[in-house]
Amino acid sequence: MATVVGFGLTNNFKASGSLLETKMPIKSHKECYLSDRKFFGKYLKPGDNFCAGYTNGTNVGKGDSGGSLAVEKDGRWFIRGVVSMGKKLQNDTVPHSYSLFNDVANYMDWIVENTPDLSFQGSN
Repeated sequence: MATVVGFGLTNNFKASGSLLETKMPIKSHKECYLSDRKFFGKYLKPGDNFCAGYTNGTNVGKGDSGGSLAVEKDGRWFIRGVVSMGKKLQNDTVPHSYSLFNDVANYMDWIVENTPDLSFQGSN
């Protein structure tokens, strides 16, 4: 399970006045693709992005792009993905479809090169 946060539109299409969060599972590329071959066949690029979420209406929304999808391991939080996009229906994402996230792991070399003070050392 991962946690995604954002200030995007709420269920009633109003901007959130506070940071919202929801937990969602990261899905396999196969599961995403099979859920909507037309959409994910065009936008799902293994290595560059991945999908997560539910098909029950729990999802990211318009305005959440750029927010983080984080996972917890041994009491520490790691950004696993960045909210990228979801399937669109008029002006908002389709709540019954998985969403796409940029794969942060694919950009780790760039992140390390451009953040010289970054340390991967744990505090003991």
